[in-house]
Amino acid sequence: MDTDRIVLGVDVGGTKIRYGLMDMEGTVLADNQCRSRAMPCREWFSFITEKLDSFLKANPEGKAAQAIGLGIRGSIDHRSRRLRSSSVVRPDGFDLCGALSAYYQIPVFLENDVKASTVSELLYGEGKRTDTFACVNVGTGLAMGLVYEGKLIHGIRNNAGEIGNLLYRRSDDGETACVETVASGMGLQREACRLKKAFPNSGLFRCEGAPSGYEILQACRRGEPLARKAVENTIHELAVLILNLENALDLGTYVFVGGVMSDPWFFDAVEKEIQRIAQGIHYGIFNWDAVLKISDAGAGSAGLRGACGVAVYGLKGMESRQRV
Repeated sequence: MDTDRIVLGVDVGGTKIRYGLMDMEGTVLADNQCRSRAMPCREWFSFITEKLDSFLKANPEGKAAQAIGLGIRGSIDHRSRRLRSSSVVRPDGFDLCGALSAYYQIPVFLENDVKASTVSELLYGEGKRTDTFACVNVGTGLAMGLVYEGKLIHGIRNNAGEIGNLLYRRSDDGETACVETVASGMGLQREACRLKKAFPNSGLFRCEGAPSGYEILQACRRGEPLARKAVENTIHELAVLILNLENALDLGTYVFVGGVMSDPWFFDAVEKEIQRIAQGIHYGIFNWDAVLKISDAGAGSAGLRGACGVAVYGLKGMESRQRV
């Protein structure tokens, strides 16, 4: 057991920031949170160090932390550990990891939110059962973290797993679009809006503004025609996407995170659609036998464990390189 060493993690979301201490085995020891707001990176550095200093004063054991992990929604340069773009922290050329490392005198590691969740899954979840899997986030957007033989795959530009940008052709109008525009929470809303004209008597848009993904799912369960059609399209495109990923990557295991796929009814519907499609395909070596599951990580601590996991994964990588 490696519980005597601890790390500090910061999970940066659009509405809140959660930070805390975790041991190397994945137990969160202390945590806190504050509201998040968009600001330039240099200003955010001052903001977060003030919060962390106060937190560490209240939790003095945290002063022995061996690394800091950041999980931030955005685009990351994993080699330089620099933020390229984010809706929360505007980079402005500022070296955030370098500044935090100099301030706290420990290494600082950075990943985007989906890869941070994937690292947590690798260290403390599905990674204990298999060394190759995908962590598919179906929430507001759509993205994937890829683990192959125990290693997080980044790609040349750290864009490995950006499956929301994959293209598909809509069957009803022939338009080509990114699959995230249908196979996600945001995509479900857009799909309902797109189909609105075909269902002029639908009550789904009676209130001002577009219904939320949750509201569309609830209306679908009640049998509302427009909602049912939008949800069917979303489920179908997600099923086709997973089938294509398995044929292209041969991963065998898909762990789902995010609010949309955490709904057991929706998850079951996607799984049934995959089976339906797969049973009708008899070509080449095609054979669907992959495992689908919802992550065991609790929604409340998943982001923080991911950020802390980034620190643990980074430390293990450093130690491995030092032994070579």
